[in-house]
Amino acid sequence: MMAGSDHRDAAVTVAQPGAERFFRRAVVVFRWRWWLFLLPALVLTAAGAMQAYRLPASYRSTAILSVANATYLETLSAARPAGVSYETPSTVTARSLSDLLATDDFATQVAKNAGLDTALASGSLTLKDIRAAVFASRAGDSLVAVTGEADNPSAAAALTQATIDAFVDYVRKSEISQSDAAQSFYGDLSTKYKAAVDNATTALDDYLVAHPEPKLPAERDIAETVAIQRLNTDLTNAQEQYKDAQGKAETARLATAQTEADIEQRYQVLDAPVAPTAPTSGLKTKAIRAIVFMMMGLIISLGSVAIVTYRDHTVHNADDLEVLGVPILAVVARDKRARIPSPARLPPVAALRPHQVPVRAAG
Repeated sequence: MMAGSDHRDAAVTVAQPGAERFFRRAVVVFRWRWWLFLLPALVLTAAGAMQAYRLPASYRSTAILSVANATYLETLSAARPAGVSYETPSTVTARSLSDLLATDDFATQVAKNAGLDTALASGSLTLKDIRAAVFASRAGDSLVAVTGEADNPSAAAALTQATIDAFVDYVRKSEISQSDAAQSFYGDLSTKYKAAVDNATTALDDYLVAHPEPKLPAERDIAETVAIQRLNTDLTNAQEQYKDAQGKAETARLATAQTEADIEQRYQVLDAPVAPTAPTSGLKTKAIRAIVFMMMGLIISLGSVAIVTYRDHTVHNADDLEVLGVPILAVVARDKRARIPSPARLPPVAALRPHQVPVRAAG
């Protein structure tokens, strides 16, 4: 206890800075209802532990796909138009695959290739699930890692392979679409020109049968000669058109075959996807999940203490009296063994003499 006669002891205690004073009040508020403030942290920690315990096993299967900008066959045949790019083939391929996964048609094709079309049709699996389970990343300048994730090893490997197949098939269809269209067009035209050749041949044969060549020394009539020449010209023209259409159809077919061979050389699976032997969601993943929930609970608990402290206007110690402008003559340390009478037994403040100042136990 500080005596009032001592000048140093009678001096007014300097108030703590704002942050330190707030921290001291927060400690007092926390001790007042500590079990209530710790309840959110305990509840969220228990919830995190429960979720980590129930976290299903997740398996990942990764395949390495080799990609190239140009192949030897392309150099010889110019199967694809040459272009200038400052990006590596793996960067372009990984981005293209990711962009394709955002489309419904490609994601549906992946599910179909993986044998998941029935689950997709029933609603137990969605396209959003497919997009979340497959991703591509750059593994080198000419290497792309394609990863599929599922709740069982075989499904993970099948999903990875299905994604690669769907991507290569998409590239094949997009690059041979023009040559396929040309092949189909000239194929139909060849059929039409072949019919014209057959008709011209039949017409010439029928005319020759109807107008046989006269016996020598007689000569064929001029009108018959002109008619035969006209029929021969029709036949020659039809044969030339048919030959030209066949040649162009063959050129388109060759371009398609060259493009397909070029794609097979450009995209090669170096490491095929295999069924993983261990899940990826192991102890580390479960620990992270539990820690995240625990941190959320601690943040809520600390936030509750801060809010209650900010809204609390109760006088807890001598510093609070100083803020209110009440002079303090002495601070008496509270002895835990001492019994303090209840407020009902204490004399009212009005009964104190004018020169008396209430003394409050610290703590």
